[in-house]
Amino acid sequence: MILIPLDEQSIGKVLAEDIYDSSGRRLLAAGTRINVKSIQILESRGISEIHVDDTPAQTIPAPEDPEEYMIEGGFSTWKGKNVPAVLLKLSKNQCQTHTQDVFLPLKAKERVTDLTLTMVSEDEVIKRGSLFTLPEVYYHISRAISSPLSSAQDIGDAISRDPAFTAKLLQMANSSLYGFTRKITSIYDAVAIIGTQQLAMLSVGIAFTRSFQSSVLEASSMQNFWKHCIAAAVTAKELADLAGYKDKEVYFIGGLLHDIGKLLIYSAIPDSAYILHALCRSSGREQQYIEREYLSYDHSSTGSQFASAHNLPDGLKDMILFHHDPDRAKDPQSARIIHYADIIVNSMKIGSSGQYYVPVCNSEAQMIRQERQEILDRLSSNINAFTREMMGILLIN
Repeated sequence: MILIPLDEQSIGKVLAEDIYDSSGRRLLAAGTRINVKSIQILESRGISEIHVDDTPAQTIPAPEDPEEYMIEGGFSTWKGKNVPAVLLKLSKNQCQTHTQDVFLPLKAKERVTDLTLTMVSEDEVIKRGSLFTLPEVYYHISRAISSPLSSAQDIGDAISRDPAFTAKLLQMANSSLYGFTRKITSIYDAVAIIGTQQLAMLSVGIAFTRSFQSSVLEASSMQNFWKHCIAAAVTAKELADLAGYKDKEVYFIGGLLHDIGKLLIYSAIPDSAYILHALCRSSGREQQYIEREYLSYDHSSTGSQFASAHNLPDGLKDMILFHHDPDRAKDPQSARIIHYADIIVNSMKIGSSGQYYVPVCNSEAQMIRQERQEILDRLSSNINAFTREMMGILLIN
């Protein structure tokens, strides 16, 4: 990386790092090849020098009109407008502007223009997702929970059908995330202390992470996918706790499954997933917009329909469907929790589900009102600690 003057000699050079204006708005992304329009944009913002790659690698072509996607594509992630105070402070103190490029990396000799986008309907994607079978114990638990005649003993019996499943549930109940003062030694204790509906939600998380650990994705990408989702889950639970909400397990599962639609899309059309990922990087647009443009659906709707096919609660389906646009949800407050959690985790670069740019905050509400520094410190430190612990429980068979 070298620093050079911004002039005609810089045309054709490749930016080595993102460039921002004085208000924090991203003007051009790393990997953009400088052209005349780029120079005009940067000069108008008073930028006279740029860092470029001295030996640039092959890059995905940048859009023809940087000015257009700079304004409309969502580069300005942290505008300081309509963002909860705590979230804004956390982003400034702890976060980066985009996630690590560790998910679905393009092969060295492969260009996005050389690939063909496979068109598959959303129904077909969901149908192919049925190949991921949930453990039998999940259905026993679901039937026991949904029956008005079931007792706590019946629910405990249903869970106990699968010793490995039971062990994971007890590990979660005894984790730092809950912080109970005494150890829960039996599943019947867990039912009594945590509650049947709450325990049912945790069983959903165990079932889905167990079933979706093998995929067409490389092992590193799958690990990063679940790391992002687990971090979003613990963040959502922490945010719900800060806001004083009840039934925090619902938010945990909402965070855990918010991007499940991406996994279905990646599995159904893996080659196209590479193209979509590259298009996100080169255009500076968020993943859901690229998906809608090229597929006519996005991971939010796919994930919500998949959740519906597995008879998950309506509130959970709503969180998944509107986690990028929470104010449209039937219960905006719940969807905002997942929305904020996703932003925070992407900002902190914890794992990756393929979203190269930090999602823009699309909610008007200021839910989290505490602004004390100790609240921010606790939140950011807990996210990392709880994520590591939950990774060890959920991703190790």
